[in-house]
Amino acid sequence: MNLIFAGLIFVLMDINNQFGTITINLLPSFDILPDFLGYLLIALGLRTTADKSICFKKVRPYIRAAGVYTLLLYALDFWEITDRLGALGLFAHLIATILTLYTTYLIGLGLNDLEDARFCVLRAYAVYEAWRALMISRVAAYAYQLLVIYPPHLPEVFVLEFALISTLCTLYFLFRFGQARHRYYRFIR
Repeated sequence: MNLIFAGLIFVLMDINNQFGTITINLLPSFDILPDFLGYLLIALGLRTTADKSICFKKVRPYIRAAGVYTLLLYALDFWEITDRLGALGLFAHLIATILTLYTTYLIGLGLNDLEDARFCVLRAYAVYEAWRALMISRVAAYAYQLLVIYPPHLPEVFVLEFALISTLCTLYFLFRFGQARHRYYRFIR
């Protein structure tokens, strides 16, 4: 479960080397915590928990596919190809976000299965509620970004606010999952 949690940090947190218009080391903007490494950590963590929940088994092929897809996307981002694609690049990132939301949803269902099978309280419902907030914030942020690009061309003034709300929802989800992880080691392991 620790590897799954570490992988979720890599997958959900978008920390890059760019601060406004200043770029560290004169490199192109890239994610310091690459998603594909997070998916690798999650896949390794699911090896130990797959026998405890059918949802953990079900998510494994999606984790592999998401890992390969985000590796490709990371390479395209590093060479700034997705930036030049405009809305198509945004769509490529939207697919990665959909994969992330679906895989995190299945991991949350796996926690719920563990609660039911082991008759313990991991607070999987709290993780699910945090996941819903995460999902709504990410979908709203992408919808607003599309409305900035396409007519009616909304002002970009709220992009930062949407990013902040999405980051807070991500931290809340990680906090709730971290609590469930601690309870997992107390009651199940």
